[in-house]
Amino acid sequence: MNNGKVNVQVNRNRITLPYITNLSDIIVRTLERYKVDCIYTIFNRLDCIIKRGKDKLGDGNQTGVVYKIECSDCDACYIGQTKRCLETRIKEHRSNINRSENNTRSVNNIVTR
Repeated sequence: MNNGKVNVQVNRNRITLPYITNLSDIIVRTLERYKVDCIYTIFNRLDCIIKRGKDKLGDGNQTGVVYKIECSDCDACYIGQTKRCLETRIKEHRSNINRSENNTRSVNNIVTR
């Protein structure tokens, strides 16, 4: 049933700003002229100041890394990739060299640095 009234829906833009005493009120009045709604946020909340999460892992405890082991005697290097703990993988390299008798001195130097 049409009673002669027309519903007009105005699309308004929105902007999010931190609330700053006195300044925010001036900005809102200015933005109202351009049909922009202002939504306030709190920028100094405690959860923004205090970082949640885990402690940073040391280089040896990182997983999913690409690593490079350089020889101290020559320009040779070994580049590897592991999804496991880097420290564990380096220990495996050292263990393999200690068990193997066919390795040359330079290969030995690369891993045991």
